[in-house]
Amino acid sequence: MTVDYQFTSFPTRSVTTTASDGRFRVAVSLPVEDVARNDWKSFEGSGFADPERFINSHTRLKEKLSQSILILESTLRQINTSNAALDSGTGFVAYGRQLAESLRAEAGTESRRRKYTSVLRRFERFLATEGLDDVILANLDRDIIDRFNRSLVDEHMMATTIGFYNRILHAIYNNAVREGLAIQADPFGNVEMNGARIEARHPRQLTVAELDRLFAADLSDAPALTQVRDILRVAYLTGLTFVQIVNLRHRDLTPELSAILHPSTPAAETSTSCVPSALSESSKSSESSASSESNPDAYIFYPDIVGTPRPMARLRNDYFRAQQALAARLGLHGLLSIPRVRHLSPRTPK
Repeated sequence: MTVDYQFTSFPTRSVTTTASDGRFRVAVSLPVEDVARNDWKSFEGSGFADPERFINSHTRLKEKLSQSILILESTLRQINTSNAALDSGTGFVAYGRQLAESLRAEAGTESRRRKYTSVLRRFERFLATEGLDDVILANLDRDIIDRFNRSLVDEHMMATTIGFYNRILHAIYNNAVREGLAIQADPFGNVEMNGARIEARHPRQLTVAELDRLFAADLSDAPALTQVRDILRVAYLTGLTFVQIVNLRHRDLTPELSAILHPSTPAAETSTSCVPSALSESSKSSESSASSESNPDAYIFYPDIVGTPRPMARLRNDYFRAQQALAARLGLHGLLSIPRVRHLSPRTPK
């Protein structure tokens, strides 16, 4: 690499450092500071002759230019790496398989080789759904990784598993960067490798068919699950939150209280009027001892859990345990939640 310096006094005192490797040229300009006025005038009067000598006689200027050269060297390496990656046309899956195969010769790497192979096989299946056999390393970007994660969420895959897949793919990509086959564009940037936020970024919503299956399921043998299903149905029909639903009393099932439960909803469009139709026969019968006529202050859901205010921690624990059991029974793992159901509600502001 060759380096040249060009000094000037106009419009301000500055020096442009140019680096070339024979294929590419890059340059950066810096203001010249910490140089005595007389020294600069003398250097300028010589037509900026012998710049190396001038630089070596001014320590601060020399340090700054040394840093500039390091930056220019790094830039040239990145440019060459980028061109090499584009020229190679190496596919990500193909490269990953070569890397996995190379691990056979290393002791203690069999587990890692199997992980690489398994994750690459799953990534290849995703690419097939996109109409691709492979993706060139230089073309692997954040959009592809986001769509891959979206596909995993749609398959009800656990967030920790998705995080594991991303860690393996990221490791393969980083290895390609080290070998000069990919640029450090980092398509995995800001992806939560522990999987904790992947599902939050790619929320999987219930489909209409799944919602129908939930509401039509025969739960006559499971009163606790029936109550959960009723709460979800109320959330869908009304757009109410969990706290609002569990605080519903029999006296609330009137249009007049709509403004309290749904301040933004006109009384004519009362949401609580939908609640009776949402309750299953088993829920109605289980509340016979606390009917609206005998005890209008009784809570509709979990009437035996009382308190002022209601003990929300206990209510949530009881509800979530039963909700998980209901999801397992209906094959809706990770999909049943009041926010997801409310998202589909015509009464929830979008």
